[in-house]
Amino acid sequence: MQIEETKEVVGFELVEKSKKRGMVVKTWVEQREILGHGSVGGFVSHYGWNSVVEAGWYGVRILVWPLNGDHRRVPEKLGLR
Repeated sequence: MQIEETKEVVGFELVEKSKKRGMVVKTWVEQREILGHGSVGGFVSHYGWNSVVEAGWYGVRILVWPLNGDHRRVPEKLGLR
């Protein structure tokens, strides 16, 4: 995802405000290492099962954007819908 596309998804204002306080990662990362870092307060995710489980494990807030059909079933499986 290019930075222009990122701004379209999460909003230009959020990307600009977070430049000095946070970061937008556009490639694959070892998510457990990121979520386990004490400075991480939340993240945006595609709502895959592993992302939701890892966010819960590390107590990190997650803003979700389900991209695929099966991602919409995650909240049902967790009893959130």
